[in-house]
Amino acid sequence: MDVEKLKQKILDLAIRGQLVPQDPDDEPASVLIEKIRAEKENLIKQGKIKRDKNESYIFKGDDNSYYEKVSGETKKIDVPFAIPESWSWARLSSLCNIKGGKRIPKGFSFSTTPTKHIYIRVTDMKCQSIDISDLKYISDEVFEQIKQYTINDSDVYVSIAGTIGKVGTIPHMLDGMSLTENAVKLCNIQIDKDWLVTVLSSDFGQMKMVDRIHQVAQPKLSIISLSNTLIPIPPIEEQRRIHQQIKKTVSKLSLIASALSDIKELGTKLKYEILNYFFGDNSRYKSYSENMKDLGVLVSGRDLTPDCYNSNNNGIPYLTGASNFENDTVIVNRWTPKPVVISYFNDVLITCKGTIGKTAINQIGECHIARQIMAFRCGEKLFPEYVKMYFDYRTQELQRASSSLIPGISRDVMLNMEIPVPEIETQIQIVSRIKSMFALLGKIDS
Repeated sequence: MDVEKLKQKILDLAIRGQLVPQDPDDEPASVLIEKIRAEKENLIKQGKIKRDKNESYIFKGDDNSYYEKVSGETKKIDVPFAIPESWSWARLSSLCNIKGGKRIPKGFSFSTTPTKHIYIRVTDMKCQSIDISDLKYISDEVFEQIKQYTINDSDVYVSIAGTIGKVGTIPHMLDGMSLTENAVKLCNIQIDKDWLVTVLSSDFGQMKMVDRIHQVAQPKLSIISLSNTLIPIPPIEEQRRIHQQIKKTVSKLSLIASALSDIKELGTKLKYEILNYFFGDNSRYKSYSENMKDLGVLVSGRDLTPDCYNSNNNGIPYLTGASNFENDTVIVNRWTPKPVVISYFNDVLITCKGTIGKTAINQIGECHIARQIMAFRCGEKLFPEYVKMYFDYRTQELQRASSSLIPGISRDVMLNMEIPVPEIETQIQIVSRIKSMFALLGKIDS
């Protein structure tokens, strides 16, 4: 079960009016939009705000098509998807004001001690709120220079540079704190702000923002582009009902996610205990143990220079490391016509540098292996799948034994490793029993 996909499905249903039923007694969204327009006109007359030269008004015509009126000109527009009859569409700029943050002035840096001024960065924006575990502070002097670029707990933030599209609200304790230049605040919001977060956090909202990225030195979403984002608007009471339903459903999904995580962790422990039963110190086969160096050949890989390999199937497969091992199988994406260190069919492959202990059986035949991989070629006393399972059992131990800046397993560690060696027929039976048990655990996981 992919909980994150389920969450996005819930948001998708929500923004299309399919999560909660419509109430015929709700005041239509079109009335809400008219109230917003009337309030703006009132503020303009009072001189509190200026008229937006590109103010947008979207309405549904008698032909059931949508039209947009901008600067006195009306034109037909296409909308992203169908919405309920009581809903309306609007540009984001018609629903709120959008204002940018500010970078710290040149020559200044964060304060080394906490102050009363917190500088909210994109890295702090997590889980539709602000992570307070690593907040950065600025001095009174810096704050005085950027004090008009604060964000309030009634606002919504949107990241516009670096990581595009992080959306969320500000905790009350961070009301009035400074906002990074890599984000904007949506303020004076005329609809339910939780609904706004829902729309912008949905796959639809995220895609709209990514599509509007202006490619400069780094990807950046302009305020103008964000302003033009189309937002579906339910009646105000339905906005609130939807938010409550999302909260309840996501809360249940979080419990499911936690339970699934516990099940996965338990499954991992059970798999280890299964392997420990057959390979551990108390195994009935422990007395038959021998050193790996006496039971086969260990081949260490070697890297090739770029001119010696290709991606167009010229030569034999070239395996470079852990990225070639997926679900116990070998994935090929490079080839070489100039192999130097070759692994053969039925070799037991194990990653020995970088990511330690990923394993697979070579089922593709001759291939060149890089230095991140070792290949163990079994002698007549060992069954390859049995050896692979033994390597899987010893993974944690091998990871602990590896050292240096780039973790690695030495040849001596591998060659001097002891493995229980019952008869081949017994090894095959053990493999079959372990597979059956793992398959049962797999059904529980799924």
